[in-house]
Amino acid sequence: MENSLNLSTISNEYNMLMTSLHISVSKHLLNDDFQVIWANRFFYDKTGYTKEEYDQNFHGSVRLYFSNAPEEYNSIVKAVKDALTANHGGYDAVCKMPRKDGSSIWIRFIGTFTDEVIDGVPVIYVVYTDVDDLVNARTKAEEEHRKSQNILRKEIQTMECLKRMYGCMDKAEYMDDILCIIGTFLEAERAYMFDINETEMNCIFEWCREGIDPQMDYCQYMDIKLLEPWFEEFCMGKNIVIPNVDALKENNSHTFEVLYAQGIHSMVLSPIITHDQLIGFIGADNSNVEFLMNTSMLETLSYFIGISVEKSELNEKLIYNSFYDELTGSFNRNKYLQDIENLCQSVSFTSIGAVYMDINGLKDINDHMGHKFGDQILIEGVEMLKKAFPTGNIYRLGGDEFVVLISGIGQDALEDQVVNLKHYILLSTNCKGAVGYIWTDQVNDIDSKISEADELMYKDKRDFYRKNPTSNRYRFHNDSILQFSEKNKLEEEIANGNFEVYLQPKVDFHRHIIGGEALIRYHDHEGKLIMPNEFISFLENTRSIHHIDFFVFETICKLLEKWKKENLLLKPVSVNFSRYTLRIPEYIDMLNTIWERYDVDKSLLEIEIIENDENYDNEFLISIIDKIKKAGFAISIDDFGSRYSNMALFINADLDTLKVDKRLMDDIDKNERSRMLITSLVQICHNLHMRLIAEGVENECQFSMLQELGCDGVQGFLISRPLRIEQYENLFLK
Repeated sequence: MENSLNLSTISNEYNMLMTSLHISVSKHLLNDDFQVIWANRFFYDKTGYTKEEYDQNFHGSVRLYFSNAPEEYNSIVKAVKDALTANHGGYDAVCKMPRKDGSSIWIRFIGTFTDEVIDGVPVIYVVYTDVDDLVNARTKAEEEHRKSQNILRKEIQTMECLKRMYGCMDKAEYMDDILCIIGTFLEAERAYMFDINETEMNCIFEWCREGIDPQMDYCQYMDIKLLEPWFEEFCMGKNIVIPNVDALKENNSHTFEVLYAQGIHSMVLSPIITHDQLIGFIGADNSNVEFLMNTSMLETLSYFIGISVEKSELNEKLIYNSFYDELTGSFNRNKYLQDIENLCQSVSFTSIGAVYMDINGLKDINDHMGHKFGDQILIEGVEMLKKAFPTGNIYRLGGDEFVVLISGIGQDALEDQVVNLKHYILLSTNCKGAVGYIWTDQVNDIDSKISEADELMYKDKRDFYRKNPTSNRYRFHNDSILQFSEKNKLEEEIANGNFEVYLQPKVDFHRHIIGGEALIRYHDHEGKLIMPNEFISFLENTRSIHHIDFFVFETICKLLEKWKKENLLLKPVSVNFSRYTLRIPEYIDMLNTIWERYDVDKSLLEIEIIENDENYDNEFLISIIDKIKKAGFAISIDDFGSRYSNMALFINADLDTLKVDKRLMDDIDKNERSRMLITSLVQICHNLHMRLIAEGVENECQFSMLQELGCDGVQGFLISRPLRIEQYENLFLK
């Protein structure tokens, strides 16, 4: 398996090797410098340098270290290249290693190629063996050679175990092989792994040498007090070596009796610790006496088994987060899409009921009562769905949208359950929702039927606002907007010119115009000007906002064409689009259809997206940005830095403009952190060929400060309030 880990993580994971291996071991990038990523202290002992001295003098470069002995370094390089050419799993070379004191020693390099990759560069493990005594003391050659071979064999097998761990997510896939390697190397009769809880321990994996009876069944639900003689040391991560269990007979007779009954005469145990908690141990019984006291192999493997367990837990959490909504515990959009696809391919499909529910007024609740209160309403909504549809799968598709799929249900039963849901909604003090549902027995019609349930839900929502104009927890400041719940009424208001586009300029620090932002206003029938904060939320709740979004977009297209014909100054204008509009499948086609009616350069049309919305998932946001860019339009991210800022956008999305949220401007002259953040954002934006615009600039102090920090432009009341189109043209374009 190919792993890509950052260097600090690697260093932490391999620190245990520095105290557990009694040979020189290092880890290198397979590049021109043979860069040292990690090495244990024995490696540095060989060089005569401390780690700090080695890093300071050679910056981790083996090539620099051998700069005074290039022929020796070339021999290593040749050995590596020959091994790679021959497609070997590693290389074996001998050369003289220079030391700090000017002397040199003969060192044998054993390198093992791995599948691990760091930042695109392959990784190699290297074992260094001092063979000076073999060269200078022939009488000890045979003994030293045997010892070296044992050490090398242990290390190679340890590395093989590590590779198997990193190649699997579940320890069940690798533990049998690892215990076999341990038992064979230690020449033991048994090797095993136990897990531990608060009161007992259980053998969960076991290897036995041929002819040895297994003890796994016997070693279940064992009292953890059997570990009492060594428990404190175990929890501290120390290995336990018992050369002769007879020594336990006097003071720990019960432990002795249990071990003796299994035919255990000697044993070595190494604890497995994760998150500073003892969770188990690996061990071996009746090993060769020569290997019994050398616990480095077990210690290394137990450490990495702990790492593997943590990795598996993290993977399980990632899988959970991929298919479950963290807040409510329901399934999420990913799981919904997967299940719909599986339903469409099912050969055993009978019938299905689909129920849509949308929480009414959630945005207002969040704004007025806080997100914590809003979260509790979402949780209450899911509990009502669980109660109403006990056999259904519940999915949270977005911020306030839920779908329930009930397979194999009859139409009458579905309708009864929907009635129950509406009853629960009626009884709830806080959680009010709109509901739509369908039932079908046609597998090839699932998508259209579910869309039909979605439409019915929005009809229910519109009916709610129309029939209950004063019952909403947070009624709107102007009741005239309630008519917008009817599509025809909204379209009529747009056609009658009661919605008007205003423009607010963006300028550089010479106060020259660099662009504008289109903003919507509504004139009610009494002539009162209604601001967008009084109707946008309502239009989003009733899913009518796209009518306004596309009206503004077309108005700007028409306006830019007019300016072009009149030879006025042409600068980009940004148009805001709601998250609901962006999720329309035909969104890009609708943009292009409008654009094609006018003679306008797409680069002058900037699509502005509010990035700080919790209803966006990162994958969707990046996907829609990519589609907009491919369609030829410019992209601006609005309100960056207000709540949900996502730095991954810088890496994965092709942006043109970043607009910093007004809240960062409020105390920029006093808040050094705000200034530091903006300075960093300016540098990132410029490196990625993006513009950074500061919103909400209201005074000269903010203007001067932003100029010093390197921003590209500003927008705010200091320059101009939003203007009617004619005023904007006269002040900034003529």
